[in-house]
Amino acid sequence: MRYQEKVEQFMIAGDQDAPLTPTIPDASTAWSRMNMLVSKLNEYKEAKSACTYAGLNLGTDREDSRQRALVGMADALADMVYVIYGTAAAYGIDLDNVLDIVHDANMRKLVDGKVIKDEHGKIQEPDGWTPPEPEIHAAMFGGRNG
Repeated sequence: MRYQEKVEQFMIAGDQDAPLTPTIPDASTAWSRMNMLVSKLNEYKEAKSACTYAGLNLGTDREDSRQRALVGMADALADMVYVIYGTAAAYGIDLDNVLDIVHDANMRKLVDGKVIKDEHGKIQEPDGWTPPEPEIHAAMFGGRNG
């Protein structure tokens, strides 16, 4: 079962809408999803702080402290992804499919197996690169647009 389907299964069990086609949810749902995303971002920030502290900890429980911090980070990251998938489901967006399209577009940025970066470390788009939006549009609505 794909992650999108797993999250949709949970949402349906919780009486949340998971439309099968792209749609804009009502304002209450949209705000609720945004608030969940902000909450999970804050959990990530707390986990990042715990990891920073654990990395600096020179006490005798250093390994246990690092493991607890990393478990907290793993949980925070998974929660963020879960809420992002749920948000996509609330909008009727098949995020697994979109991620495949975006990944393919990112891989088209490779030149001789490597990315090209500017002086600030930002990955550059090589000549002839095409953005993923037209493919996303086609996957969501059929045809090409963009």
